[in-house]
Amino acid sequence: MEKFVNNSILEKVNEMVNMIKNSNEYRDYMFLYEKMRKNQKISDLIEKVKILQKEIVRKESLQQSTTDLEKSYQSYLDQLNTIPLYVEFVEKQEKLNDTYQTIKREIDRYFDQLLN
Repeated sequence: MEKFVNNSILEKVNEMVNMIKNSNEYRDYMFLYEKMRKNQKISDLIEKVKILQKEIVRKESLQQSTTDLEKSYQSYLDQLNTIPLYVEFVEKQEKLNDTYQTIKREIDRYFDQLLN
């Protein structure tokens, strides 16, 4: 019985994942992601942002000043935000994240009602 329940749950989860992957929003997101990955300027800026994020976290953990790093970080973000492809990608990403959070909240609420 337990294995059946687990398999049923996994099947439903897979159905949801497939629904998301087949949605226009997800396909648009992946299309933009691939275009962005092929854009050297965007890739370079994103890499610089990631490196700076890690360095900022490291310095903060050591209680060191991060002011200069934060200025550079913001500068790269500002540059990224001038690129329409990047901006559109971020907007799609935020919409998908909202969808995922809604699904998670609904599942959490369902189980909360079921178990309480």
